[in-house]
Amino acid sequence: MKVVRMDGSPAAVGERGLLKVRGAQMCLGYYKREDMQPFDAEGWFDTGDMAYMDDEGYIRIDGRIRTSLSAAARTCRSSISRT
Repeated sequence: MKVVRMDGSPAAVGERGLLKVRGAQMCLGYYKREDMQPFDAEGWFDTGDMAYMDDEGYIRIDGRIRTSLSAAARTCRSSISRT
């Protein structure tokens, strides 16, 4: 996992940015789906979540960049709000 700025550069500790993840578990739903390739050139998946890394190295999710997501071919509206 990593947190990046909107331009793709690494976010500083405590700086809010986009959460990206990478790993074999991310591929199953996209395997052989030419119409769905949400990965960047380095294999990172954009989750649509806003997050930051705290000073202990933990990643904290604190919002969404998108207000809806697709789950099992259904569109779900996010009910997560930043407080």
